[in-house]
Amino acid sequence: PIGRTGLVQVGGYVQEDFERRLWGPTGAKAYREMVDNSAVIGGLKLILGATLRQAPVTIEPFVEKKDGKGRDKASDEDMERAEFIEQNFADMAKTESDVMSEVCTMIEFGYAPLEVTYKLRKGWNEDTWLSSQHNDGKVGWADMSLRAQETIQRWEYDPETQRKVVAVEQWAAPNYMRVL
Repeated sequence: PIGRTGLVQVGGYVQEDFERRLWGPTGAKAYREMVDNSAVIGGLKLILGATLRQAPVTIEPFVEKKDGKGRDKASDEDMERAEFIEQNFADMAKTESDVMSEVCTMIEFGYAPLEVTYKLRKGWNEDTWLSSQHNDGKVGWADMSLRAQETIQRWEYDPETQRKVVAVEQWAAPNYMRVL
């Protein structure tokens, strides 16, 4: 692409809102306050979130060819990939519903930064974060955890194109140290 999104950001600080109080962490706090203090906004968020969490998560393999009868057919490799992703959702420390609940915070903020952590799939472990239903030595998901929107200071963009977000800078309690 040769065009740009038009997003107004300087040094990773998004400056889009007309109301300056809605920029960055201050804006995230204002949005949280609106949801927490307005029965109407809070109720709408609750209804939308409940509806989205009820939607089944399905993983469909990539279909690149037709079989001899003109039906879509996925390769064995793509079928294995889809199954692996389904296994990873089922093998995390949290349930899919818990992850979707955290994803639904994007309704109030416009984004929901999740940190994906990984584990070696080596069977049972006393540490529930490392324990796996599988013992195949593959790397799977341990968790997908929300990073509170109020703690996000700025966005890190791809230095070459300035189009793609590659990281977020976070300053969070209790130590308020920069995490990128």
